[in-house]
Amino acid sequence: MIIIKSQAELAENLAGQKVLKKEAMTPSFEGVNFTCGCGEHHVAKNTPHVACGTLNEFFHQCQNRYVTLVKYKGIFRVSARERWSCPADIFWGFVEGKRDLSDDDIETAMVQISHIIAETADVSVEEARTYANDFKSIYLENVQDGEEPEFAVAWGAILHISKIADLDNPQSQFLASRAPTEYSSPISAEITRKISLDAVSKFDGDMKAAVQEALEKVEKQEHD
Repeated sequence: MIIIKSQAELAENLAGQKVLKKEAMTPSFEGVNFTCGCGEHHVAKNTPHVACGTLNEFFHQCQNRYVTLVKYKGIFRVSARERWSCPADIFWGFVEGKRDLSDDDIETAMVQISHIIAETADVSVEEARTYANDFKSIYLENVQDGEEPEFAVAWGAILHISKIADLDNPQSQFLASRAPTEYSSPISAEITRKISLDAVSKFDGDMKAAVQEALEKVEKQEHD
């Protein structure tokens, strides 16, 4: 089985390959196992298929976030033939049109984002970069989606302010769950508060209300 490690490799293996909605075919692989790129063997019926290929081909995504294309053969005795496997992020990035970021792309984005943080929060570029590194995966995900760096910075702060405020409404709890669990910058809360204040002007509706509520609680915590 081929293990794919980049979108470029995936593009080569998907040349001429159909990727259909998961409802396109009804699976019939009772009692069949397949080998996954994550290194484990999975029971096919217990591993959701997230898309279909050509006849009796299914894209399975396992709990370890690997997608494996499996071709099933046979009528009375079904067997699995694994074509290739790759990390789910590579698969979905390709299917959804997200582009791979090169090392140069990543560094350019992080430098740009660090300068935005420094200007918005009135901190040094060095402090901003330390803060930015904590949110790197969030920022780069937004960059891959084609969002502007200013939005990526605001979004990271919204996740963090929701975590700091620890509100009990479902929206705030969902936002907080997306934030990093640890922070390297000793002034991360202060930077987040300043960026969130700026972000309020960039959002409206429920999102704006959620940020304002979080900011109000954080302000109250600081004065108590």
